[in-house]
Amino acid sequence: MRDSVHYSWQDSEVIGDTLYEYLSLDNVISTQSDDILNILKQVNLTSLLPFLNQGLETYWRNLPIPLTALQKQQLALARLLLSPRKFCILDNPSAHLDPASELVLIEQLKQRAKAGEGLLIATDRANLVALVDRVIMLNAGKIVFDGNRNDFSEYLQSRREK
Repeated sequence: MRDSVHYSWQDSEVIGDTLYEYLSLDNVISTQSDDILNILKQVNLTSLLPFLNQGLETYWRNLPIPLTALQKQQLALARLLLSPRKFCILDNPSAHLDPASELVLIEQLKQRAKAGEGLLIATDRANLVALVDRVIMLNAGKIVFDGNRNDFSEYLQSRREK
């Protein structure tokens, strides 16, 4: 089962020494490097490309400035786009994304859901909640709601009216 699950954490720390090592983390990437560079463009990482002197084999420590939280989450999104895994666990995947990158994420998740892939998303964003069939809301570690997204909308509305 472990080989079927893609996991992306909220604070998207970069693991591995190079871009290729991170993007291929737990994945065998058969995609050509030009295709990978196009995915980096798709997730709005064009500002990083001029600094990749060794292409995908560029060492993180050789970059002139550290990666920002946005860039780390965009890299996590690129890793998701490259992942062939059929079940995704995503911990607040759009926490640091800009609106354009968030749209790429939403489209990718829609495609995966349409293909019958499983998604478990921890989020506080309504646009991501709209992608799921079931919503479980926690408050102080306790389940305060468990149901479908339509009932969840009604639940939230009733809380606003109080």
